[in-house]
Amino acid sequence: MHNGQMGYWENRSSGAGNNEHTTRAFVAVGPSEAEKAARAEKVAKEKQQAEEAAKAFAAKTAAASAAAEKERQNAISAAAAAGQHQTVPDARNNLNQATAEASRLKTVADNALNTAKNKRKEAIDAVPVATQAEKKYQDLQQSIKGLTLNNNGQYGTQKWEVISSNKEHDHWGYRFYPSGITKAQVDAAQNDAVNKRNAATSLASQATAAEQASLQASAAYNAAETRRQAAQAALASAEQAAAAERKRQEAEAAAAAAAEKKTTG
Repeated sequence: MHNGQMGYWENRSSGAGNNEHTTRAFVAVGPSEAEKAARAEKVAKEKQQAEEAAKAFAAKTAAASAAAEKERQNAISAAAAAGQHQTVPDARNNLNQATAEASRLKTVADNALNTAKNKRKEAIDAVPVATQAEKKYQDLQQSIKGLTLNNNGQYGTQKWEVISSNKEHDHWGYRFYPSGITKAQVDAAQNDAVNKRNAATSLASQATAAEQASLQASAAYNAAETRRQAAQAALASAEQAAAAERKRQEAEAAAAAAAEKKTTG
């Protein structure tokens, strides 16, 4: 390890004959401890942000439901009072329409909520996938530091050494030692990292939009359910008023009949 970086030392020769000299170079292997710590911190922060977004959505949904319930109780009380002045057929027709609309919007709201939850889960799951792809690319970048790219698209090291010999003398030159990493690998890893990071960013935006759509759909359903319950209360009130009116009329008819009998008797 050198300055918090894992790796190894190697001797590198350059020049030839009397001009030949050897230097000792450190070859880094993998990310440094500081890079590992920074990467771990980034992953933890991204995960926390995604989870906080999910919690915020749940809190907004709960708050909206509580506010809708409060408004619903007020609307039911008002509808019950107004229902006394409605006919039973009109009140029943209003309830049927309100019930159908509430049922339709509940389906829309349920689907929107499921979509929002699924999108947020996809967004959360995409974060480590993108991070892993970025790590792979960064590790390759780290591995090719100090290496030479040859014409065949291979990364490796060039060493000045005897490449052939005969009876008279040795022939010196640079020999290429491939590392096993190619430019195509590095480019593919870079493209994969960029694509997966873009996908993670896109999914986060989609999740936010889906959550907003879910809140709107939930609000529409809550309003429709309020109208349904209000219509139900209005129908009950109209039926009570109609029953009271029948009893009043029956009582008046009985009183009139009794009066007439007394008169004729």
